[in-house]
Amino acid sequence: MGIALNTVTLNSGAGSISLRGRGRGVSDRGIDIPGGTIQSTSGAISLTGTSNSAFGYGLALTSGTVMSTSGDILLRAISSDGSGGMLLDNATVQTGSNVTIRLVAGGALDQITGGSIQAVGLRLVGEASSPFALSNVAGNDVDTLAGSTSGATTSIQYKDS
Repeated sequence: MGIALNTVTLNSGAGSISLRGRGRGVSDRGIDIPGGTIQSTSGAISLTGTSNSAFGYGLALTSGTVMSTSGDILLRAISSDGSGGMLLDNATVQTGSNVTIRLVAGGALDQITGGSIQAVGLRLVGEASSPFALSNVAGNDVDTLAGSTSGATTSIQYKDS
């Protein structure tokens, strides 16, 4: 396991937060936030997780919250073998600015069982056939959606409230 924030609150006030984690074994996660909260009043938040396994996620946010009142939020998952990705399971990502979700070297983004992304702008950036599945929840609310993807099996599915 890289970084695990189990039901912990990390609050920077007005400062920025940057976390980088790397999973080490099978089914490992670079950054795992089960029930935790990462928040900043006005600073940017950057989370980068690397998965070393087809069975792990670079970044997994389950029943957790990432929020900034006015700072940008970057969620980045790096897959060392092209099959990791990112999991948003009953997770809330919220800012008065922009959210960027970036999948590096493949993998998929799965948003399942509730939660929401609420932002002025949502940027989806994918490399090497990275599908984005953001259509399974009704709570998403963004003003502008932008995407940049590559790969033969790349797709974007999105549902706004």
